[in-house]
Amino acid sequence: MKKDGSLKYLESTPPAFKEIADAILILESGEELPAHRQVLALKSEVFCGICESAPAETGPESKLRIPLPDCSSEEARIFLDFIYNNTPVTDPLAAESLTKVAHKFNIKSALLYCDNFLAQKADEDESFLQLQPRRDPASRSVLDWTVMANMYNLRKLTARCELFIMKHFHASPSSRRILATLSPDSQLRIYKGCAEAKATCNARCQACGRTLMQGEAFHISKALTSCGHEGCTGCVKAKAALTEFPSLELIESWQDVYHGAI
Repeated sequence: MKKDGSLKYLESTPPAFKEIADAILILESGEELPAHRQVLALKSEVFCGICESAPAETGPESKLRIPLPDCSSEEARIFLDFIYNNTPVTDPLAAESLTKVAHKFNIKSALLYCDNFLAQKADEDESFLQLQPRRDPASRSVLDWTVMANMYNLRKLTARCELFIMKHFHASPSSRRILATLSPDSQLRIYKGCAEAKATCNARCQACGRTLMQGEAFHISKALTSCGHEGCTGCVKAKAALTEFPSLELIESWQDVYHGAI
């Protein structure tokens, strides 16, 4: 059984509390971490079921052995720090690790916390959501985050990822191939959001002065080309048009309305 660094989650507890650990969490690597049935059961219905179905045994060596499949030592440390000490995560990858384990054992408080943390990160850090991952090996693209948010039902993060994709979406074959990596529900919401986008100003082509239609204004403002209308010389780029997309709250509500609609 590992000590010191791996048991950081127990550092703030009295020595006697460590000694009465009545469960052992077994990682895929074979590492064993002491835990307490009551703490695990209080945080998770899954753990509660495991503890209740365990045979009643007595004696100081009677410890319930619980495997944690597909869980690394780092993921286990982040998870145990959270359920024992409410230790906040410090970066998106730590939140991703916590989400993975929390989803496996249906720890709703941890899932909600991670959803709020990642959604706030998306709101406050413009570089968090990117069309392409950066050179950093730990970097994620917006498509990666969308897939992860869909998989673990992180509603707030899902809405922010889908809104970001709407704003950067171009109706081209390559865009559709990229969107094909997402769930059918996400695809439907993104297409619907693009269709309902509205120009917030009377955008005009600077080449010919023609007022642009809503969808046309959106695509022309992204491509920064002339409008291509008959009689337009195309010598001046179109005026960038501000486009109003559905609100985050509305996109989040679509997660219920359009679930399984495709």
